[in-house]
Amino acid sequence: MADERRRLLRKALDRLIARCVPLQSDQRFVALLQK
Repeated sequence: MADERRRLLRKALDRLIARCVPLQSDQRFVALLQK
């Protein structure tokens, strides 16, 4: 269940970031999140 929640959270985050941030810096941000 925790994994599902995390997946949903990441999806929401990705959508938010995609709206707010241009793609290139978005990828850098995602790389930071992955660590």
